[in-house]
Amino acid sequence: MYKLMLLNEKGGVGKTSLAVHVAAWLAERGYKVMLIDADAQRGGATGYCGYKQAPGVYDWLVRGEVNPVVVENSIYWLLRGNVETSLIADALKRLEGVDVGGRFDLLSDWGVVIIDTGPTPSPLNAELLKAVDGVIIPTEPEFGAFASLGQTWEHCQNAGCDVVGIVPTMTCNTVLHRQNVESLRANFGGVVLPAIARRIAWAEAWQTRRYVWDMGDDMAAGECIEIMKMIEGSIQNG
Repeated sequence: MYKLMLLNEKGGVGKTSLAVHVAAWLAERGYKVMLIDADAQRGGATGYCGYKQAPGVYDWLVRGEVNPVVVENSIYWLLRGNVETSLIADALKRLEGVDVGGRFDLLSDWGVVIIDTGPTPSPLNAELLKAVDGVIIPTEPEFGAFASLGQTWEHCQNAGCDVVGIVPTMTCNTVLHRQNVESLRANFGGVVLPAIARRIAWAEAWQTRRYVWDMGDDMAAGECIEIMKMIEGSIQNG
């Protein structure tokens, strides 16, 4: 099993959109994929997939019960989240001999686990980070986003977790954004993946619960697919 976490301590950078697209891309290529909505604030992945919130993540980590739903348009599985996700860390403290890493044994039927996370530091994110194999960090090419990127990078390093890629998202064809993307490459090297431009196809995909490669925008589809192939390659090599 390969466990991939989408992480950034800033909201609105594209974690959920990327998580859902990675899950769909891999599922359509024959991987058995579980998508976990560990965002206690918004439940973005649950909503994107067209489901109501439910304590699926709490049941898995605290009760040891795995009750996913199937996302029918791409045939991957989803563990839904709700407000109870925010209670998991405290609940685990009261359970002797239970840790987040061990709970992944309950998901051994799945070949890939994709975890969408909330935008703020939390004990749950810290525990998940210790257990996963790799992290994708989406970030806007804006000065305000770079502070969160630095913190997220530091947490990954402290946890000994491999950063599979930093993905510049919602980029615009401006001098500032081009300079900031180049700054990312200068500071982080080859771990910075190709940029994803700000395009309406992403918003339309979310609105219609579809995927960017189905929206008829060849530029948006091409950018997305390039990233998906690189992430899939990292999983195969992991």
